[in-house]
Amino acid sequence: MSTVVGAVIITRHGDRQGFYQSPTSYTASDTAITPLGEVQEYQSGQALQQRYLNSSSSTYIQGISWPLPKLAQLDVRADSSEGQVIVNSATAFMQGMWPANVYSNNTLANGTTITSPLGGFLYVPVETVEASEDISLEGYTDCPAFTANTKAVYASEAFKARGDIAEDFLASLAPIVNRNISFENMWNIFDYMNVEYIHDADFYNSTSLATMQQARDLANYHEHAVFTDPELDGIGNIAFHTLLGPILDGFERIENTTVGLKMMYLGCAYKPFLSLFNMTEVSNPNIVDYASVAVLEVHNSTAGDLTLKLAFRNGSSTTTDGSDLVATPMWGEDDGTSLEDFRTKLSPYAITDLGVWCNKCENKVSRGCDLIEIANASTRTADVTSTTGAQRTSPLVAGVIGAIIAFGTSILPPLPVPSTPFSSRRR
Repeated sequence: MSTVVGAVIITRHGDRQGFYQSPTSYTASDTAITPLGEVQEYQSGQALQQRYLNSSSSTYIQGISWPLPKLAQLDVRADSSEGQVIVNSATAFMQGMWPANVYSNNTLANGTTITSPLGGFLYVPVETVEASEDISLEGYTDCPAFTANTKAVYASEAFKARGDIAEDFLASLAPIVNRNISFENMWNIFDYMNVEYIHDADFYNSTSLATMQQARDLANYHEHAVFTDPELDGIGNIAFHTLLGPILDGFERIENTTVGLKMMYLGCAYKPFLSLFNMTEVSNPNIVDYASVAVLEVHNSTAGDLTLKLAFRNGSSTTTDGSDLVATPMWGEDDGTSLEDFRTKLSPYAITDLGVWCNKCENKVSRGCDLIEIANASTRTADVTSTTGAQRTSPLVAGVIGAIIAFGTSILPPLPVPSTPFSSRRR
């Protein structure tokens, strides 16, 4: 009999308005969460509260605080791209997990008891992870090597053959889809249809379920081809390479009982799920739906060994107690994977160093890689291509860059100075 001592929760955002992303670089436009998306995330938080915060549950996280959260036990992060839709999803999720309650109060010296606004609303901080400051939740954008690989996928015989089969179907969509009609643009075609099918009554009534399913099947093939790779270190897996950084950090802090972390929440898009399943040999080649959840549960056996079990739910909650999360064996190991084995198998592919990411992505011009290039060009005696910490610029790089800027400003007219990347996250 094992007990759960911690969990890393990976979630996709809830329902949102339409948006567009480049079919090669995957740079995305902004969008906004919908009331439906907020409800999906809120209900998801409620369900996981019953699964992990209810002391009578078999998957209760031992020692986690409820109904009032202890912030030292939590680490909640959300990708701030796409117009804050992922951040707002995280906020709604946390409202479901730690709802307003009368225990959020204090008694003043004069004996008056004050309850927090909105019936005891609880403010669980969400760290917004800026792509310009941190690579962990969005390692695939501004990554020229990933873009080149995506173009290579599109040029492959298998991809072109699938596109040829879909040609007539795609042509039939032209009258109803306000997107460029090509198999390379299949994600945007499907996303447009999916948003309209959910929110536009005319589109819903005039488009068959079979048409929607065929579009989804093609989008599944398309995105699986882009965000997976037959080689574990292949650039197609970059979305999970960078996400592994905070995941492994979370496990370490859960394992170290003096730190006290009980739960890490990582809010992201659908892309890391595809790479996660590919790298852990989980047979799920499809795009996960809105509000999907993958939980890496850390179990402590009676022998004292730590084991990981993956619980997955595709889409929004269908139960109120989290029982719709399905045990999903990694590497075919039904009884779970030891934490040490997980580290051994995957830590070599975790990208936690900005310099490594810049080299792998062949990026020299953005996301801090430009500053590393400046530092490299200005020194012959120091190794400045490595960074430390959670994808932030190292003190060495920052110091060298600072010296360059200080020297440059003493002899040149004032120039715009880029802010140092990876130095902070915003709450």
